[in-house]
Amino acid sequence: PSAARVAVVDDEAPVRVALGRLLRLAGYEVDTFESGAAFLASLVTVHPACAIVDVHMPSLSGLELQARLRVSRDRLPLILITA
Repeated sequence: PSAARVAVVDDEAPVRVALGRLLRLAGYEVDTFESGAAFLASLVTVHPACAIVDVHMPSLSGLELQARLRVSRDRLPLILITA
């Protein structure tokens, strides 16, 4: 079976790179996104098992992204992170 796919959504590139590297080392497939809007647009073709989302992002915060996902997608598990 293929590895679970995890989406990392964070506006800070070093965080995306570090989390992506860590998750890949743990055996996950990883897609990274610099914004909530980019992540939402990707859901047409990308189907992650869960998403790790930064709470504080410009334009669309992690909490706003969570609210939009509730309306448009079936219960995608989210892990919200902040610094």
